[in-house]
Amino acid sequence: MAQNPGDRLLESLNLLPGVSMEQRSPGSYRLALRGSSLRSPFGVRNVKIYLDEFSLTEASGGSSLNLIDPSFIRSMALYKGPEAGDFGATTGGTAILHTKADNSLGLSLGSYGAFSQSLSLSSTVGKHTLTLLQGYSRADNYREQSAFSRASVLLKDRIAYKEGHELGLLLLLADLDYQTPGGLTKAQALENPQSARLPTPTLPSAKAQNAGIQTKAALFGISHKARLSPSLSHFALVQGGYSDLKNPFITNFEKRYERQFTLRSYLSYESKQAHWAYVGRLGIEGSSNQTNVQNYDNLGGHAGEKQNFDNLSALSGFGFSSHKLTYKNSLVLEGAVSLNFLKLAWQALYPGLEEGQKVVSPELLPSLSALYHFNSTLALRAKLSRGSSSPTLEELRSSDQQINFSLISESGWNKELGLRKAFGPRVFVDLTYFEFDLKNAIVKAQNEKGEDYFLNQGGAKQKGLEFALEAGPFSLGALNQIRFYGSGSLYDFTLTNSALATETLADKEIPGVPSTSVSALLSLRVMETFGVQFTNYYRSSMYLDSKNMQGEKSSLVGQLRLSAPFRLEQSKGEVYFSLVNLYRTTQSLGYDLNAFGGRYYNPAPPSAFHLGLKVLF
Repeated sequence: MAQNPGDRLLESLNLLPGVSMEQRSPGSYRLALRGSSLRSPFGVRNVKIYLDEFSLTEASGGSSLNLIDPSFIRSMALYKGPEAGDFGATTGGTAILHTKADNSLGLSLGSYGAFSQSLSLSSTVGKHTLTLLQGYSRADNYREQSAFSRASVLLKDRIAYKEGHELGLLLLLADLDYQTPGGLTKAQALENPQSARLPTPTLPSAKAQNAGIQTKAALFGISHKARLSPSLSHFALVQGGYSDLKNPFITNFEKRYERQFTLRSYLSYESKQAHWAYVGRLGIEGSSNQTNVQNYDNLGGHAGEKQNFDNLSALSGFGFSSHKLTYKNSLVLEGAVSLNFLKLAWQALYPGLEEGQKVVSPELLPSLSALYHFNSTLALRAKLSRGSSSPTLEELRSSDQQINFSLISESGWNKELGLRKAFGPRVFVDLTYFEFDLKNAIVKAQNEKGEDYFLNQGGAKQKGLEFALEAGPFSLGALNQIRFYGSGSLYDFTLTNSALATETLADKEIPGVPSTSVSALLSLRVMETFGVQFTNYYRSSMYLDSKNMQGEKSSLVGQLRLSAPFRLEQSKGEVYFSLVNLYRTTQSLGYDLNAFGGRYYNPAPPSAFHLGLKVLF
């Protein structure tokens, strides 16, 4: 987590094999696990996200990860590919964010007006464990029309009111405001990479329309854990949320008001015997989402005449059962199944009165896996699972303001084999091979106005080899605690055809997915004091459109982070300096895939620095 600047998560997540995080414009995240962000013009789709035990994913499948200040996160668990069971239906995977609980202060400043501040306070008072997390970030950034600011506060209370019983309270408030410069063509990006999207004979520029997104959001919830017996426990959660989003775009000004509600409940049973242990869960999770969308003419960043008003709603959920059996600490067998459902409804309010609904047929999604430890240094694993991902509300009614109930869920089977091997106490290797056969893939396209729409474009064959290597700590003279982490992926991702495909794209490479990605982190301490972290990210060439007409060359991006610890009475901390993009590589941190007119590029700065201070007290 220390690899990131204060306002984002890209550098740490992109160190992991099979994980790709993108940022088309500052404040706009996209996250892909073993796949493409082809269906995500903004936000996170096809990946389920939890904040501790609370859900950040809406009923129809979208997740607003950018509302969370990165300083809130202590660690993150990522499940790549379909999991079924406890997490329901996704084809991408699941991410669980674990928030921190310490007393700390962070400050940083950097290039292009970047400034971040974070505060964490945690204390136990009687039966209460109270945590306050506060963060603020802002930046002018490299390109025109790309300023960013975010202020957020997270309050948590854990109440151990009775032995084996705990009540959890959570309140998240976030105010996010970022401008969207829009994509450039290759020629425009080379001529002036700092410019925002330029005007055309029929459309104004991003700057003239003051394009951007302003979101005010609140999430509040209550959880309860109860130990009913030595073997049986129960968990329940109720949460609600509200968001107010305004999006001045090139062709319209959108106002979106959303209300969300989620409940989750499950029973857990545990049994331990002399040679085996068993854990089982049986539960449900359900969510509802009510959205009012209003589109107006965009008059230079102000709402003008009405265009379209709609009410949208989603009701989704799943029941699940998961089981884990461990025998003699050598063999681990896991089986899970979930039954998923989704109902989407639409009501037109202006200019006409229409309504409709779409009920996605329930799907039974199984998952089976086995892990065998041959000894303390070698383990093999195998897994078979099925995933399904339904269209989101933003895909059924995308920025072209058309209702598209012809979209159907994408789904597929995932098969994988893995090996983990330790060479002594200081070297560890992890290898995974997988094949994922995706049917009815949902992909994004654009019309001549640059408005997004979605369609089922055949399927995808996704084959990949992922690896990770950890080594250390070692010592060499004045160099102490030398550690190395390397990871990478070798992918063969191609499109396939189906009766739903609008054109032949068989055997075309999936855009936005490089065939080879390699990351490496070298970390060391000098004279038991100064820290040095040297990171490199390599990405091979890739295509930016489904027809494979436009490619992007390979790139190598480096980062250097220097730190020095200090003590001040009872407090300890560090001062650090990081330099991003050491080699001044020409790059985009995220591409507009399948963009109309070849506007694929969102140029990133040639280099940037961050100077910061972290204190634990």
